[in-house]
Amino acid sequence: MNYPYMDYNGAYEYYKNKYLTLKRQPSNNMLLDIVKKYDNTKSKGGILITQHGKTLYENYYDNTAKSQFRIFSCTKPIAGLAIMLLIDRNLLSLDTTLQQLDIKIPNANKITILHLLNHKSGIFDVTSSLYFDKNPKKLFEKIYKPEKNKTMLVDFDEYIKILNNNKPEYDPDEKYKYNNTGYDILGYVIYMVSKIKTTDFIKENIFDKLRMNDSTFHTHKLHNEVFPFEDQNKIGVKEDYNFWGTNANIITTLRDYDKFLNGYNSLLTVKTKQIYGQLYYFTECTS
Repeated sequence: MNYPYMDYNGAYEYYKNKYLTLKRQPSNNMLLDIVKKYDNTKSKGGILITQHGKTLYENYYDNTAKSQFRIFSCTKPIAGLAIMLLIDRNLLSLDTTLQQLDIKIPNANKITILHLLNHKSGIFDVTSSLYFDKNPKKLFEKIYKPEKNKTMLVDFDEYIKILNNNKPEYDPDEKYKYNNTGYDILGYVIYMVSKIKTTDFIKENIFDKLRMNDSTFHTHKLHNEVFPFEDQNKIGVKEDYNFWGTNANIITTLRDYDKFLNGYNSLLTVKTKQIYGQLYYFTECTS
């Protein structure tokens, strides 16, 4: 199967500076400038720009409005929303520690849900070490299947073992440092507290409520997946995710993600709207 070529790095900083930090409605010239810059990267994907529920620009390149893109770390705000829903149900609090949840890792008595949400836990980042640094190399080779060009599952017990075999990077709340493993732990917390699979909880309480009918998970069978790779001759490694892996597991369309961005507030109480709005997704993080 031929997958569309996607260059994730080529235009990211440009879009971030030109649009994501924009405080006013973009002019038509600015929209055309963004589109022109995107064209110059020779990327194959899509652009959807909306404001206040109104579509300002939408176009697709070798894809359609039904194309399902793996959104990687844009999964994290959806996982954070799931945590907020559990807080609204009084099943969790921001101050709940990992020790209270019987997750036995270094500093479990100090690491709170809020620390994990805001990347301030200080835990060793298992996920980044495995998939980006490929370290420890022995474990990566254990889970990588070259004949399928994909990785096999690393279960939660294995995560805990690795965390206990590595020192924390810093004390909880000492500083901010982006941490993928923290969001995988949050995914497991959703499972523990809700007592249903994390993927099922998110589908029933977020996707279904916001009518995100084309949203699913990297672990599930897909019909319109766009598979990313680094260049036209090399397909990237496909990861096999656990149902609780919420650091980068969601696949969705641009229109569905727009439904999330415009609809998440409708799922929250006044209390959690305020909490959610103060998380790192909406504020500038400083180290």
